Amino acid sequence: MMNDSNQLLIKSLITGILFISSCTMSFSQDTVKTYIAYDIFKAFVNEHSITVGHGLGPHHLVTFSLGYVYDNTVLREGFVGLSPNQDEFPVMVYTGPAVRAGYEYRIRSFYYIGVDIYAKHLHYNDHEFKDADGKDHMILYERSEKSNFIGGHFNFGFLLIIPKTPVLINPSVSIGGTMKYRNYTTVITTDAGEYDGHRPEEGRVSERQDVFSVMMNLNIGIRIGR
Repeated sequence: MMNDSNQLLIKSLITGILFISSCTMSFSQDTVKTYIAYDIFKAFVNEHSITVGHGLGPHHLVTFSLGYVYDNTVLREGFVGLSPNQDEFPVMVYTGPAVRAGYEYRIRSFYYIGVDIYAKHLHYNDHEFKDADGKDHMILYERSEKSNFIGGHFNFGFLLIIPKTPVLINPSVSIGGTMKYRNYTTVITTDAGEYDGHRPEEGRVSERQDVFSVMMNLNIGIRIGR
């Protein structure tokens, strides 16, 4: 005999499977001509982004996105530890506009592969950074930066429609890279002499960084046409 918790788990799994199946069946019958969506995952991290998608037939869809990157002070402290150093990889300090353009090919009626390109013009002013070497030694510095990011991704995702509504859900994974053209000025304010980690260069610096990236996206929106 199954206990109540196991019965509840099985019912939840069956409900989830039926929901996803009904969404995919709905999409196979009602393809999206045009939609507008908001990426709630990017919004949670550090960017507000709105995407418009337009179908060019049963298998082809083009997208265009406008976004604004914001300084996420709430999550920053928790993510700083993921950066090897703030000099080369500052975490969630940038602000500025972002634009994207993409193409999607629907392998089936409800899932697709695609590509996109994007550009961001970002900056921050007089931000204080702290890098530690794991031995209770640290270096503090202030920096202002204006930079341009250009990149692209290969995308894989699902475009699901909630039955009998115009609401759509578009989860996807993006794999690609970014060329960062950075221009910044650094002033070291505290320098522990025994600090043996990565040491930032003081003064004005212009450099290019090439970065590999994997991103999660979760767009929620509505279809405008069929």
